[in-house]
Amino acid sequence: MHQVSLEPGDMLVSFSDGVLDLYDGTLGVMDEVAALARTAKTPRSLVEMIERVARRDGAPDDVTVIAVQRNPAGRRPKGTPA
Repeated sequence: MHQVSLEPGDMLVSFSDGVLDLYDGTLGVMDEVAALARTAKTPRSLVEMIERVARRDGAPDDVTVIAVQRNPAGRRPKGTPA
């Protein structure tokens, strides 16, 4: 088991090999996805960026993306019930 501690603002992203196939299919794509994650303001915006690529270029495989972000203590994302 591997444990990771997320600091406020950190984002954790996991995705299927279908995301690799949207680009060149190699592990080098991870750097491109990491660059997208750094520019994304929210997990939702990252997923939407990848979704746009899949819709634009067609997805040869299923595309699954899970993105979560730790919010600062006491701060709830917009639209989250109290």
